[in-house]
Amino acid sequence: MKYRFMEREKAAHTVKRMCEVLKVSRSGSYAWKVRQPSTRQKENGDLLSRIRAIHAKSRRLYGSPRIRAELIEQGFPCGKNRVARIMKDHGVRAEVKRRRFRRTTDSNHPYANLLLGKHQTEGVWASDMTFVQTSEGWLYVAAVMRVRSRKIIGLAMGEKITQELASSAFMDAVGRQGRPEGLIHHSDRGRQYASYAYQDLLKRYGMQASMSKKC
Repeated sequence: MKYRFMEREKAAHTVKRMCEVLKVSRSGSYAWKVRQPSTRQKENGDLLSRIRAIHAKSRRLYGSPRIRAELIEQGFPCGKNRVARIMKDHGVRAEVKRRRFRRTTDSNHPYANLLLGKHQTEGVWASDMTFVQTSEGWLYVAAVMRVRSRKIIGLAMGEKITQELASSAFMDAVGRQGRPEGLIHHSDRGRQYASYAYQDLLKRYGMQASMSKKC
């Protein structure tokens, strides 16, 4: 308590005079100051507590970018490097969980493989989906390719593998290439592509649906 009082009153009294009045040594005063955490250290301690709370709430899935975004949203602005450093120093990291395999193909569809046994690829769009592992979790990517040139003409990304994601990639391709009326749209037997909504989209734009056969 004496040293804390001295720290608070150092602007009004000399350290020597306060040590004499309070009967403490100057060396003891300096040692106490060294032991006290700095303002920056206190802020980092508070920040670490908030980081751990957000990390736990996300089921340990959030990395530093998303944790920083959450901190800013809560009213605690901080630099991205600072958050990343604190997390690294204290072993707080995103845990990318392995997902169980989920069948996404649909064998009960009426669409034939229009490309089977043919070498002609002019006028064919092919759609597919994949996923990428990131520090933030899984990122799903839907793409549309012009088969003849093997050029990606449509792209969409999202956190879930859905028909809406596939449709977004298709509409991106339409926006870049114009109406694909009379062309063939080929895909695998994924439920996203076999869905009524996606097939209705193809019909609206005059495309012929083609799907690979069951392996």
